[in-house]
Amino acid sequence: IADVDYPREAPLPSLRPLSTLAIVALGWWILMQSQGWSIVAWASLAVAALVLLLWFKRWLTARQNAAKRADPREAAIQRITAFAAQHPDWGLRIYSTPKGLRVIVTHRPMQPADSDVQALFSALQVDPLYQLLCTQQQCFRARITGKPWRMGMGGPNPQIRRWPVADKHQEDRERWSRYYDNKAAQYSACQFVSQMGETRIALEAQSLVDWHDEACRAHDTALPMA
Repeated sequence: IADVDYPREAPLPSLRPLSTLAIVALGWWILMQSQGWSIVAWASLAVAALVLLLWFKRWLTARQNAAKRADPREAAIQRITAFAAQHPDWGLRIYSTPKGLRVIVTHRPMQPADSDVQALFSALQVDPLYQLLCTQQQCFRARITGKPWRMGMGGPNPQIRRWPVADKHQEDRERWSRYYDNKAAQYSACQFVSQMGETRIALEAQSLVDWHDEACRAHDTALPMA
């Protein structure tokens, strides 16, 4: 299983300094209107106008660059498509997640340390932390239910989050878990997109894929993802 996160978009420069400076410049202009202009006043106003112009130009350039930037989902799909074209014997099952894509290799079982897995991770630009955890724990990871904060609820408090749960917090833990399960039933963890390459799913992978899709509600497109 490969976890492909979309890169975080760089935020546009804030317009707050620009608006603050504009207000200051307007106040300065009104003050000078009442008290008379001087060389210092003209110079100050010129500097303020120049700063306003430069800041606005920076903001406009950042906005134009953001508009030109390739759609991260499309870029990720293209990387997967290119890998599939180079490895036509591979089966790649693709899912959308709230912040990226999930790819399940379906043509044969693999281990995290396998060179083929590392080549897949590199080609798909898999999240480095995910790669590290897979290697250290010798397993692949995939969330099958939504994250609490994406479903409008808070996480469990530290007392009931610890495992094993102390007896005095067991009831609170069970209560939170029931509430979470009821919420999670209203969301999907990922949604199936397509199967690339080899369409035959290996016998060892079929039961995993079936369980994964059911647990994630991957084919229920009416549900929001969390």
